[in-house]
Amino acid sequence: LGLCQRLWAHLTDKEKLHIYGAKKDEEVKMLKAELAEAQIRTAKAVEEQRQNDVIAYTKALAEVGVLKTELAEAQARAAKAAEEQRRKDAAAAASAMVEDKKKLKAAE
Repeated sequence: LGLCQRLWAHLTDKEKLHIYGAKKDEEVKMLKAELAEAQIRTAKAVEEQRQNDVIAYTKALAEVGVLKTELAEAQARAAKAAEEQRRKDAAAAASAMVEDKKKLKAAE
């Protein structure tokens, strides 16, 4: 009878371990599934962020292009204004020289 009880206890323990192992296997499957879902969400988030970064970079490049164009136009206007001022200054200087010559001739 003692041998039967020990054998029965051993089989019961073995069955309990089998059930425990099966539960752990199921838990592992669930955790793997959760991990896979988390990896998918992470990959989607990374891709979305990459796309947002590309959009932001493209917008920044466009802004830089606009600013470069505006800068070139402002530089052209400044150069034109400076040239115009130089011409006015040269004309005023020439006119002043003519007036000075007239005054000198009149003083003689």
